[in-house]
Amino acid sequence: MSAMVSSPKRKLSELTVETPTPSTSTSTPSLLSYDAHRKSNVTLDGRTLRAKTCIPADTTVLEIPFASLINSSQPKDYASSVSTLRKTSSKLITDDDLAMCLNLLDLMSASPPSPYIACLPPASAFLETLPIHFSDAQLASTLKGSNVLLSSIASLKAEASCAFSEVITELRPSSTLPAFLHAWSVVSSRSFSVSDPTTTASTKALVPLLDMCDHSRPRACSYFMSPPPQAAAVAAVAAVAASSSRPCGT
Repeated sequence: MSAMVSSPKRKLSELTVETPTPSTSTSTPSLLSYDAHRKSNVTLDGRTLRAKTCIPADTTVLEIPFASLINSSQPKDYASSVSTLRKTSSKLITDDDLAMCLNLLDLMSASPPSPYIACLPPASAFLETLPIHFSDAQLASTLKGSNVLLSSIASLKAEASCAFSEVITELRPSSTLPAFLHAWSVVSSRSFSVSDPTTTASTKALVPLLDMCDHSRPRACSYFMSPPPQAAAVAAVAAVAASSSRPCGT
């Protein structure tokens, strides 16, 4: 992964996005519908970037502004409310996690959802992969004899239930426990650590587009954290010929 990019930066407007699966939505809201940095001539609901011109190696091909991130304080600042309402300390589900979940639940309930929200894994995708969704019978058969793991998962489930009753039901009465667990699953599996431009402190956040990069080899791209007002950037690892497309593997 390259930490420095010396070649001229390429704007997102110099790339097109291939959309192999047409959207069934009748609306085409911006992927970053709460962000003013959307490029008007780019469709942001695909998963493959196609180069319009030759892109040299180490060229920045994508920048994600901090304003487009989902964290504990944006789009809405839930941090202080969560801290006030929470009575039970938790080692496994932090206050920042809960605040992020609240913002994600708000966005998930919007109609129609933004393309970024529509691209997130559905709740069903986590049912067989994250133990917090497993039934007691599934846990017993899958982790038989692993008492430490079983105890940790039991603690996580208890903390999730407590967080839901103390915080989520107070701030979003319409939310259900399964919806909260879906949001937490997304937050816990797709978050990045980024630098907050207002405080320079490290913060946990969902980074649209960046979390869609896969881990294919050989890598087409690498990502790095960039200075404010950006949050992250993606650079080409090797030169990309005009009109070619490559998976955005990091």
